[in-house]
Amino acid sequence: MIKMEEPALIAKSEKFLESIKTHKINLDNLIDPKGFVETYAYLRSNLMKLQKIKKRMELKGFKTPYRSVAIYGPPLKGELKAEDLHDIRRQAQYFRMKASLKKNILDRVNSAIASHKIALGHLEEHGTLTCPRCRRVFKLGELPENRLRECECGSTLQVKFEEGNIKRPEIIPHLPLSGDYMVKISQLTPWARESFKKIIRLLKDEKSGTITSATMIVKIPKSGRWIRKKMTIEDIDHIDYEEKLKQEYGPHARIEFIQFHRRKSTIINDRHIRTALALG
Repeated sequence: MIKMEEPALIAKSEKFLESIKTHKINLDNLIDPKGFVETYAYLRSNLMKLQKIKKRMELKGFKTPYRSVAIYGPPLKGELKAEDLHDIRRQAQYFRMKASLKKNILDRVNSAIASHKIALGHLEEHGTLTCPRCRRVFKLGELPENRLRECECGSTLQVKFEEGNIKRPEIIPHLPLSGDYMVKISQLTPWARESFKKIIRLLKDEKSGTITSATMIVKIPKSGRWIRKKMTIEDIDHIDYEEKLKQEYGPHARIEFIQFHRRKSTIINDRHIRTALALG
């Protein structure tokens, strides 16, 4: 991997994201076989580049940009002169701005990655590639980029649009493919913004989840009196906790209080995917 300084990485990332923004996805291309394959190849190439950018950013600490600011905080007032304190505060402000820039560009890259994954998923459900000579059928995601147009037998692959699959390729032009979800949200009408919020709430809706463990307060007879103990049992769905209690503390142990811990799950966990789908 080529080493790149942080300012150059940020500048290159912004330039790439802006190029995605100016490249408009045309709905007509999604129903035209040639345009369909070209659009898919373009989006998949973008995704690979975005993932490489994200990896570089994370290696350079873009995920926790404020850590260095927190470590090198200002010294005590009594240690330095007023003009020195002013310089230090100004320098700290500069580092905070720099950290904010890192956080924002990584956030935008993450949003772009999420949107590209959604777009590619819809296209993969929208069409398959078939070989007229050997009759083989390929899913788009199964083939490398250099094999999207030609079969191993040398014949040109043909696009077959699938009717029954669940897909909505028409949302692709509305996705924040360049990570500009904040701009798109700001451009929503009041009515559209309310609808956006409702969709976000629906996608974030937490289910009750599955029980993963339990914490108990148990009463145990000891030396003629009752004492309380706290115990935690993992994987409680597969354990007879009453039997386990008797094995550890004897047949007279009693459960006074029990609290079950659940693993809560949302319909869609990723914030950027929820946002992209709601905008689409």
